[in-house]
Amino acid sequence: MVSGLGFKIVELNSRTVQGRLHINLVLFSPEGVGLDECAKVHRTIIPRLEMAEENRDIYLEVGSPGLSRNIKSAEEFQVFKGRGFRVLTESADEWLGGIIGDIIDDKLKVLEINEAGEEVLKVELSVKDIRKAKLDDTQEIRR
Repeated sequence: MVSGLGFKIVELNSRTVQGRLHINLVLFSPEGVGLDECAKVHRTIIPRLEMAEENRDIYLEVGSPGLSRNIKSAEEFQVFKGRGFRVLTESADEWLGGIIGDIIDDKLKVLEINEAGEEVLKVELSVKDIRKAKLDDTQEIRR
């Protein structure tokens, strides 16, 4: 349903609190995820969740990943391909900024924008060597 509405699921968590099912859904779309989009997804999903859970009391929270989300898995690099980010590797003491490229054979391509405005390879990193990564929209401004 979510992909049919034009969004990718970045994160999905659920837990039961005092008999009530709490679901947290984080969405991404290259066009952005605002309040109206979150409300649309909420209105679409909540009736189906209630049916699936036999009208159980459900609390659904729908949100966007935000501008500086910590990237939590290798799969998220694919979701955020083309977005600016910063990465800290096991072998470095300073953050490296760039644009998220493809992941091929466990190697993440970090891109940069050259003077002609084209994306070019800056460096390739082993996904296993990444200590921490987070979205950074300031890297996108350089385009």
